[in-house]
Amino acid sequence: MNCSKLHDSLHDLFCDIDSEKYRTALKTAYQNEEWSALLGVSGGRDAAINHASECSDCLNDLLAYLEIRDAVDYREYPCLHLAYYSTVEAVRCIDNDYGFFSIRLPENEAIGIGCCPWCGISFPTSHAEMAEAKKTKS
Repeated sequence: MNCSKLHDSLHDLFCDIDSEKYRTALKTAYQNEEWSALLGVSGGRDAAINHASECSDCLNDLLAYLEIRDAVDYREYPCLHLAYYSTVEAVRCIDNDYGFFSIRLPENEAIGIGCCPWCGISFPTSHAEMAEAKKTKS
């Protein structure tokens, strides 16, 4: 499994678990470097856990997904990072203005962005680009 495949399959692989308990189990597995307690449920989930055990970015993304899973559907955003960093108040540094994203600056100012600062995925920065993207999806 690679990083993008893990991101694309988070909902399918981890939508049916107790997110709080699983986050605790992931953190324990990371601290103890012992992942076997999380393995054996399904081949897809095992592949994701094995990848996350070797890729700290994906482990952090899995933890982020589990934190926001019940509050927001990350699949409605260009990527998991924008969903997480625009909704979790404690780490919020991205504004989402009807699908247009910006980095929050002091004094309620922001600077618009056209790609995710974490993964680099591009997304629309104008209404014309957004309309074209929606047309392409259909």
